[in-house]
Formats: sequence, structure tokens, C-alpha cells
Amino acid sequence: MTKLELENRKTELDQLIADSLLTNKSLSERREWHSELWEVENQLKRIEKQQIRKYANQHGWSDVYPFEVIRKITDRCVEVRAMKSEQTVFPKEFHVGGFSAHCADQHSQEYKYESNPDAEVFKIRWSKAKSRWQDRHGRRFIMCDKPVKFYDYNF
Repeated sequence: MTKLELENRKTELDQLIADSLLTNKSLSERREWHSELWEVENQLKRIEKQQIRKYANQHGWSDVYPFEVIRKITDRCVEVRAMKSEQTVFPKEFHVGGFSAHCADQHSQEYKYESNPDAEVFKIRWSKAKSRWQDRHGRRFIMCDKPVKFYDYNF
């Protein structure tokens, strides 16, 4: 099914489920609709995740690194390269704890981004098996409309 067909089916199922609460539809029929709705929603999420965008941010354990999409090769393969990022706003609130300190405001960090023409260009591919973008080493990427850099100060 196409994305539009899935969205239309989701709307139909939402309406059927809502109407079934007002009428005496059987429990098994409602379960079937809920099951199909769950399946349709998952298919829509996969389509959204697979969509190629301007940036592909690499998600490590807790850190995130910005990459820009250089070229679309196919619907399931693109070339990317790392971007330069310079931190402009640093966390200021640290408390005793953790390995050396606990950073309470680490989500307030901000970065300035720019293209890096000298960075290595490599391919990432959509993995049907894992439903994600990844490189040949298995590193995970998430397509996004803006670059994202995040450093986890608590590790």
C-alpha cells in the first residue's frame, strides 16, 4: 500500500473503532480492527523513517553526530559525509555524582553547523531487516530535516 492508502485506511479504522464503542460490535471484531490499526501505524512509521531527508544524524550510544546527505543513489542508498559542529552553548549546571559529576542541564547545549567538504563520503543503506539506516559497520543513522549534535556529559 502507498502512504496515502495507509493514511486513508488508518482514518477508516479509527472511525470504525470509535463507532464500535457506541454500538454493540463484537469484541473479536474490535480486536481485529485494533490489530490492523497497529499494523497500519507501524507501516506508516517505517515509511516515515525510510524517507530520505537533507541530513542523516548518526546515533551512537547516547551521543549524536551530524551528517549531511550528499547524493541519493537509490531509494535505499545515499552518500553522506560528516559535518563540522562547534558548540556555542555549554551546560552550566553540574552536581556531585556519577563518574565525576552529573550534568543537570545537558539538553541546553547548542551547536553551529557547517558543511565539511574535506570529510570522507560514504554510503548508508536502508536495512529492511532492522528497519533503519545504517553504514557497512552497522552504525545507526536517522534521517532528519536539520543537523543534530549531542554530547552526553553524563558519561
